[in-house]
Order: sequence, then structure tokens, then C-alpha cells
Amino acid sequence: FHPNKNFEFVSFTFESPTIIAEIKKKYNIQYNIFSITDKECERLNMHGGFPTNVIVDPSGKLRYISQVGKIETFKSLSEMIDYLL
Repeated sequence: FHPNKNFEFVSFTFESPTIIAEIKKKYNIQYNIFSITDKECERLNMHGGFPTNVIVDPSGKLRYISQVGKIETFKSLSEMIDYLL
């Protein structure tokens, strides 16, 4: 989705900016990762599980949400990609 200027991938975590920088370097992550409080993480994922995948349209309307545990991460990502395509 990188060439699509109408699409942006971002991530939020309660980890510190120092840890975020280490993770981005280690895994060569190119998208923005924002450090927010753990309470704000819980609010944004509606107190659901991690990871939480969300698609918001340009007007700010929630179009897709998937909350699953780590064991189903691949399934969740596959469903989100299918939705986008």
C-alpha cells in the first residue's frame, strides 16, 4: 500500500520513544510509531486485546476493527488486507 497516497500505516504503543527507536532499527520499520500512555492504548482499542487493527477512512469514520490475541495475528492481518483489497 506504500505507493497509495491515500493510505497511511501508523502504530501506537505504550513503550518509550527509546524502545520504539530500537525496535524500528532492529526490524527496519518504516512507518511512524507513536508513544502514548497505556491508558490511551486501552481507550483506542476499546479495552480489547492486542494487537488491535483499525481502519479509519479519510473523514475519520471507523471502517474496520479486529481485536485478537497474538496467536491469531496472521489471521487478523490477512482479514484486514482482504478488506483493503
